[in-house]
Amino acid sequence: MVAEAKAQFGCINGVIHASGLHGGGFIQRQTRETLEHTLASKVKGTLVLHRLLKDEPLDFMILCSSVSGLLPEFCEIGYGAANIFLDAFAHYDTTVNGRSTVAVNWGRWRGRGLSVKIEEEHRKRTGH
Repeated sequence: MVAEAKAQFGCINGVIHASGLHGGGFIQRQTRETLEHTLASKVKGTLVLHRLLKDEPLDFMILCSSVSGLLPEFCEIGYGAANIFLDAFAHYDTTVNGRSTVAVNWGRWRGRGLSVKIEEEHRKRTGH
């Protein structure tokens, strides 16, 4: 992937990591597998990008996090944890590795993105 990008563009100046899976459900009903699935795209994705690009002189790395890491939403324990990881990783990568890594804590986009699925499931559970 890195070699292909460099062959096509000459260099990699920056990375935007924008992935996520919502992890709905009460914490009592979560299993290790469901939480790992929810965490995978943000946590494993970040670690894979870090490993693949650790020797690249990036100008920036942007991790698309969510305010749910700061203000957890009801029944979103896995999603909140994944975003907390992104925030912590950005701090680590910047302070320890000296890279320009930032986590952007996006708010909810009503009617867009993951919030659509979360809102649908909330309506099914509550009838509202």
